[in-house]
Amino acid sequence: MYMYVASLIVLWLATESEAIVCVPSIICKDIEPLDVNECAGGVIEKGGFCGCTDACAKIEGEACTAQGWHIFGVPGPGKCDKGFNCVQQDNTRNGYGKCVQDMKTTTTTAPVNVRTCDQVRKIRLISFAIWRGQWTPKCAANGIDYQPTQCDNTGKCFCVTKKGEKIAGTSVQGMHRC
Repeated sequence: MYMYVASLIVLWLATESEAIVCVPSIICKDIEPLDVNECAGGVIEKGGFCGCTDACAKIEGEACTAQGWHIFGVPGPGKCDKGFNCVQQDNTRNGYGKCVQDMKTTTTTAPVNVRTCDQVRKIRLISFAIWRGQWTPKCAANGIDYQPTQCDNTGKCFCVTKKGEKIAGTSVQGMHRC
């Protein structure tokens, strides 16, 4: 009988372990704040471990916390950004999902009159016009922003902003890091 009661207590403690693990007054003082400049998507306020810090919202294709996530006290992979849903994948562990675009929303991630990096890249790849100094952009994982280092068809590399604007004075022959 004693072992039965002890097992029930241990089981109850395990199911309540998130409350045991997440004691903000003890845990939060040692956690570094998030650098929001590293986020490819939006920022979820108090979405980090135990609500101690902000967290980067997950973008399309990234692992996320789907329905049914509950591994006693272990934080999930995170929430999807606005305009995305976390869909549990058949071949993943319990509670893991993948962020996919929400087809119900009609919002765009960029203004209509501004082309994303992916759009410019596709246009350049299918274009028959080729000119000296032409460059086909390399895009960040989100498809909207440009990678910082770009190279043209003459072998010159240069730095660009996230929006694809060339940064003056950064053009050099051959590869370099921006």
